[in-house]
Amino acid sequence: QQIVNTWYNILGVYHNKAPGLAEHCLDCMQDYIEWIDIQLIIGEDWVKMLFYLMTIPILREKAIECVYEMVSKKQSPDLKLELIRRLDFVTCLPQLTKLVLSEVTAAGEDGDLQDEFCENAAKLAGTVGASLLDCIEKVKALANQPGATEDTKKQAVVLIEGANGMLSAIIESLFALFDLPNADVADELLDFAAQYAGKLKRDTDPNQQHVVRLLQIIHLRMQYNDKYRFDRQNADYERDFYEHRQG
Repeated sequence: QQIVNTWYNILGVYHNKAPGLAEHCLDCMQDYIEWIDIQLIIGEDWVKMLFYLMTIPILREKAIECVYEMVSKKQSPDLKLELIRRLDFVTCLPQLTKLVLSEVTAAGEDGDLQDEFCENAAKLAGTVGASLLDCIEKVKALANQPGATEDTKKQAVVLIEGANGMLSAIIESLFALFDLPNADVADELLDFAAQYAGKLKRDTDPNQQHVVRLLQIIHLRMQYNDKYRFDRQNADYERDFYEHRQG
């Protein structure tokens, strides 16, 4: 607890005065997140601090990497869903997505982004979405086990409703990131898109709008760039595009 309090104080005091020190603090946090009690750093104050740091250019990559490590931490489905809820992605992820969309649009389809923040943000978003889908499947499996009690089944219903609610709240952000013209950013959503397509296929009454949206994005991403010169074929571009389509 003392170490965590020290981290918070350093970040709060020095993110403006000495951003280099705050950056080192985030590096240290990232190394410790895997094995410390995650409850120590998912309080409301911590969540506000970490997402605020994502707005500071020199600190945003490290801040988002810390949150990514938190979401990637191995947990049971109920604890994972509570973690995602406590990190307030329902509110923060759409805001983060707007920032990414703004930067990618400003850079243009072939423009270079200033850093890896947009890719890391998309990676975090995709991981949150994939985690929610994974929790839903694991909870369903537990509820359908032979000998599952009525309490287990009731708890499963509550957990699945909660997971679906959070997914519904962020799905448009995930689609928006997957639909970006910058392949490096959009590719971070490939695993989520594949998992979500599988869920829609398994659902007895899938969301038809989501089916159409996903197919439209995939169709567009399978096409050549409008600027591609078919009369001047580029071997490197062809190879990269083939690998992109295979992915």
